[in-house]
Amino acid sequence: MNGPKMIYGNFDNRHTEQKYIHARNQTLHFLRRVSASARGRRLPLYAGGGMHLRLPIQGQSIVYTYIRKNGCSAFKKWLRDTGSYETGKRETSEMAKRYSVSFGWEVSQSDFLLVLRDPAARLASLFRNKLIQRSYAGDILENIKHLSRKSPDNLTFRTFVGEYIGPNIALEALSGNRIDAHARPQYLHLWPVLYNKVAMLADLPRAADDLFPSSISQTYFCRQRNSSSTTLVDGDASDVSVRDLRENFLSTGALPSDTALFDDVLRRSVRSIYAADYDLLRSSFGHEYT
Repeated sequence: MNGPKMIYGNFDNRHTEQKYIHARNQTLHFLRRVSASARGRRLPLYAGGGMHLRLPIQGQSIVYTYIRKNGCSAFKKWLRDTGSYETGKRETSEMAKRYSVSFGWEVSQSDFLLVLRDPAARLASLFRNKLIQRSYAGDILENIKHLSRKSPDNLTFRTFVGEYIGPNIALEALSGNRIDAHARPQYLHLWPVLYNKVAMLADLPRAADDLFPSSISQTYFCRQRNSSSTTLVDGDASDVSVRDLRENFLSTGALPSDTALFDDVLRRSVRSIYAADYDLLRSSFGHEYT
C-alpha cells in the first residue's frame, strides 16, 4: 500500500559556487549586525541572497525563505499580525528588522523552510497579477518600462518574456537588483545553508499543517491568498496585448490561464531562461518538473 505523498525535498547549498557573494565584507557586516542588535534591530547574517526570517512559533526554530510569488502573502499576513505593524511599502523592511536571521547559532539550531514553484507557473501568475490585475504593481510597471523601453500596456506575454524577462535575468545573476524581485530567479534567494524543508507551493498547506500549530495553519494557509487564478480561461492569449487583456479582465473578470499564455516555444524559452531554477527543483526533489 502506498504511503502519503512526500511533502519535503531538501537542498544543501553550503558549498555553493556563489558563496563568495554571501561572504563579502562579512567582518564589516558582523560589526553592523552587532551595532544594529544593540539598537533593537536585526540585519541579515549574509549580505547576499534573499530575506530569511525566523517564524514566530513558541518552542520551535524555523527559518522561512522569503520569495515573492511563492506563497509569501500568507507569511506576510502572519508576521504582520504577530508584529502589529502596518501593511504598505515599508512592510518588508519591518519584517527584516524584526525577524531576520542575524547570527550563526540561529542557522545551526533551525530548520530551513524553502517554498519553490515551477518557474513557468510563477511567471504566468506574475503576468496576471501585476500586469493585468495591477495589484500593487507600481514598482514593477516602472521597472518594465525602464528596462524594456516600452509601455507595459503594449507588451504581450511573448514580448514580456522575450524583451523584459530574458535579456535581464543573466544580468540579474551577475550584478543583482536589475529585474523586479517578483521575476528574480528563485536560486538567487538562497544562502549557503542546508534547506531541510523544501516544499512545492502546491504542498504548502500540508507543510503548514505539519510544521505549524493548527491555529496558524488554519488561519493563514488553509486557502490561497493573493490568488490570480480564480477566473482563468483557456484560449490563445500569448500574443494579445496587456491593454486588451486588462480591458477584458475589467469588463468580465476573466484572466488567461497558463495554457492560454504558453505555447511550446514559450515553454522552451522559459525553461532556458530559468534553467538554474529547474536545476534547483530537480536537485531538491530528484525528478524533473515540466
